[in-house]
Amino acid sequence: MDTKYIILTLFLIFGFGEIDLSAQSQKEVILGIELGPAMQFGNIDQSNLQGLTLKNTLNPQIRFNGYLELSDNLRLKTGLGLMTYSTNLAFGEFSDPVLIREVANISLGLEKEFLSNRKLRPFLGLDIFVQSRPKMNKVEFDSSEGIKLIPASETQDILVNQGTVTVSSSSVFLYLTPSVGFNYQLSNKILASLSGTYGWNLTDPLIIFDYSTLTLGERSYSFKGSYSGDFLSVLVGLKYRLR
Repeated sequence: MDTKYIILTLFLIFGFGEIDLSAQSQKEVILGIELGPAMQFGNIDQSNLQGLTLKNTLNPQIRFNGYLELSDNLRLKTGLGLMTYSTNLAFGEFSDPVLIREVANISLGLEKEFLSNRKLRPFLGLDIFVQSRPKMNKVEFDSSEGIKLIPASETQDILVNQGTVTVSSSSVFLYLTPSVGFNYQLSNKILASLSGTYGWNLTDPLIIFDYSTLTLGERSYSFKGSYSGDFLSVLVGLKYRLR
């Protein structure tokens, strides 16, 4: 079984086992905001042109969250966020950063807190993110003379003769996002938080670069790489207890 599904199964079993279903208990409600950078990973699947790469990109994100107490240390979490996606094809000192777009998302998950009687309290979280976006088309290259891809030097360019750039046709992206972090109690109603999150894209890769024929000088090369859409983020935030 894939690692992400094992994590999901264990967290749900462990978390839901502690839910307090008593209708008489007063449930805590919390509102929060988080922001921070998210690193998205460029992967090279095949290349014989040394130095041509897809750089990891660092992009901002912001989230607005609501929490509902299920037990003394387990909360249901829902959120609305905005994340930016970008790519960066690079060769040596030259790079071609491209902003894809800002993407809104909604999420639903659980947050389990430990050592709840202390000011500094570690927690584990697990969310499902849903992101929607317009479908985009494949771009094809076919030119005997070559189309400029990126400079290789001040006087030479890497040219594309044949290839495609495919942006996922999915109109909805699903992410599984486990997180680990700390809450720190600033006052009876205010918490500060710091967390790290990894996002697994459960759908198609975000974008695939497949250049079957590249030309640099008199030689031909090939390159295939992608951005899976997976990300690693660090978020700082504030949480406010309504009751």
